[in-house]
Amino acid sequence: MISSRTTRRSLYQAIWRWHFLAGLLTLPFLLWLAITGSIYLFEDEIEFALHGPVLKVPATPDRLPTGQLIETAENYSGHPAKAFLSPSAADRSAEILVAGADGAGASVFIDPGTGKVLGMLDGDWRVAQFVRSLHGLALFGPIANGVIEAVAGWVVILCSTGLYLWWQRREAGGLFAIRGSLRSRRFWRDLHAVLGAGVAIFGIFLAITGLMWSGVWGSWVHNSLRAIGQGVPSVIWDAPPTSDGKPSAQTTDGSHQHPGELSWTVRGMPEPRSAGNIRQVSIGLAEAARVAELQGISDGYRIDAPGAPDGIFAATNIPDKAAGIRVIQINQFSGEVVNDFSFSDYGDASQAIEWGVSLHMGKEYGRFSQWLMFFACLTLIGLTIAAIMSWMMRRKRGELGTPPYASKRAGKVGVLVILLGTLTFPLTALSAIILAGIDWALQARRTRPSTA
Repeated sequence: MISSRTTRRSLYQAIWRWHFLAGLLTLPFLLWLAITGSIYLFEDEIEFALHGPVLKVPATPDRLPTGQLIETAENYSGHPAKAFLSPSAADRSAEILVAGADGAGASVFIDPGTGKVLGMLDGDWRVAQFVRSLHGLALFGPIANGVIEAVAGWVVILCSTGLYLWWQRREAGGLFAIRGSLRSRRFWRDLHAVLGAGVAIFGIFLAITGLMWSGVWGSWVHNSLRAIGQGVPSVIWDAPPTSDGKPSAQTTDGSHQHPGELSWTVRGMPEPRSAGNIRQVSIGLAEAARVAELQGISDGYRIDAPGAPDGIFAATNIPDKAAGIRVIQINQFSGEVVNDFSFSDYGDASQAIEWGVSLHMGKEYGRFSQWLMFFACLTLIGLTIAAIMSWMMRRKRGELGTPPYASKRAGKVGVLVILLGTLTFPLTALSAIILAGIDWALQARRTRPSTA
């Protein structure tokens, strides 16, 4: 009869093997995410260090009319304005996005107190935006983005199985003991285990909140919450209104998704149509901004020009604290407010996700959350390096160094545990099935009797 101790040991071996295989595949990407994420946490500091002269101005309580700032930017650049970013503080400049002749955008920065043009920056070369694109591999297309989604799901599995493996250490050496010297594998293995235990919850949190923006899993969560009334009010999705009160013919496939920055809950939301004849003259960005300001939208808001000939102006405010989120949509022909909704209109689940996304980006609690997430990123980098060092010292020349199964039954249980754990994440589950097939083929090849 097999003892419970032997069974536990077999299960430990099986989970360790899968933890190793998953880590071997995902650690390079995890290192990438941790490094780029730690940099992006300081986007404001980086922007001010590189572009301080156009971002900072002498503090002034009085500002010129928004329309005057937009007109100045258009005259300076020679191109029409497509978005206006209100100063977020008394010592910040106003930013006006203009459309270039070749379709590329640029930003004109103006002192809101004096109307002086401070400079112009190409929107494609803003460092913070570039790092953000690198973080999710958005620069490399949808396939690379899908890889990151699969990796994020594996991070959840790695952290969960890592906690299980770490807990077994209580019988040998202690949970927080780091033994050996820098030249020994034991040191790096213990360091990996202890760092992993300390950052596991943060790793799971960062993976889940990052997955919210993914193409498959994130869209599924978003659509599911919307279906049960946990997103924005359903009337906005079911029949996007026009300013005359009649349902719009707009579909919800996102084909007229507004180009401006949006919070997670309103991603993919169809843009309402402006009632009226598209041959009518638009009120213009300046007047739309004035309407939004009359509605009491907070400083730091952004307003974008319509994304379609009969689209609307959309003013959005996404401050550091998620509770301050607000969206105002304005008919481009009449200036009438079509929609005005905020964080309080979201469902409880969507509010929780918006809070999580804000914390993920290090913004929700100011410096505290910024440094907390930075510490989590550094710890993830440390445990990744420790894992690589431990593996390199463990494996023999010419071998992968994969931990063996203690028994075939334990191996099957281990595969089942991992596959069940990945079912929530479709792309991760797909990669797990492929990995299980490869692992099975390698095991079959190793145990196949020789015919020589």
